[in-house]
Amino acid sequence: MRVMSVDDGRSNVELSHLDCNAVFSVIGVARLLQLALGCVTLSLLAHTEEWLSSPYGRWCMFVSSFCFAVTLLIVLIEVSRLSTGVFLTFWSNITVSFCTLAWLMYITVSILYPLEYLHLECHQNAFCPHWRFRLAASVLSAINCFAYGFEVLLSHLYHQEPPSFMATIPGLLKMLQVFVACIIFGALNKGSHYEHYAATQWCVAIYSLCFTFSTFVVVFNLSGLIVSRWTNVQRLLAMCSLLAVLLYASAAVIWPVFSFDHKYGHPERNTSCVYRETSCIWDNQLAVAVLTFVNLVLYTADLLITIVHFVRKAPNLEH
Repeated sequence: MRVMSVDDGRSNVELSHLDCNAVFSVIGVARLLQLALGCVTLSLLAHTEEWLSSPYGRWCMFVSSFCFAVTLLIVLIEVSRLSTGVFLTFWSNITVSFCTLAWLMYITVSILYPLEYLHLECHQNAFCPHWRFRLAASVLSAINCFAYGFEVLLSHLYHQEPPSFMATIPGLLKMLQVFVACIIFGALNKGSHYEHYAATQWCVAIYSLCFTFSTFVVVFNLSGLIVSRWTNVQRLLAMCSLLAVLLYASAAVIWPVFSFDHKYGHPERNTSCVYRETSCIWDNQLAVAVLTFVNLVLYTADLLITIVHFVRKAPNLEH
């Protein structure tokens, strides 16, 4: 009987080191749903083996594998209470940043995978035996996108006090700015003829400069080297945000002119864009133009939030 009591005591001690709230809380249930959906999506993508034939397919496979592996790692770390040895704000920054990144990456998968593989005529064509697997993978990736988006929403609504930078609206805007810039670079790399004019090269320099600034803010806030409550740091970030808005405003004017004007580019879509095998320069230029305006809105919103923050703190600074 003594041996059994010792074993029971050891089992109770081992269970006491496990954090059940990491699984049974609302965010924990969302992460379990992400793992289940990610595992099934990953299996469907691997089953068809069509992801090897296209860079879009390889990207979708990478996103599914990466998000599943990191989500599983986060769940294991929080269940085993290993995160308690990490500074709370630092760990919160890591988890919020990852779920935001995973949400954005799954948005691209939910758009790119159906466009690349899911053709409406394939369900009647014997040449497409994996159409049902493609449809299931498309639906599950879209649902998983909502699962990660739900965690992002919870992280911003129910954060600890004081909140970590990535759990605030400015932190979310910085992640969105970096992600949109990465898509812009991808479109430029596929072919956009930006090297033909000095003006479009100036736009690429703007994208690179603002991307570096936003990445710098995200990385240093993750590492804890920037304290958002420091007034001098806030002023520097506000000046950089104002500069980014002005630069993106110039790019929003220059890029469409040198891409779609009769004198410099093509106002209409080329006939070569009909063939899926060829890279469409006009489509890439249009994507860069649209995403330039998207990032302009994001940087403007970031600047306005910073200005409002300074206005609210001004009476406290005077006293």
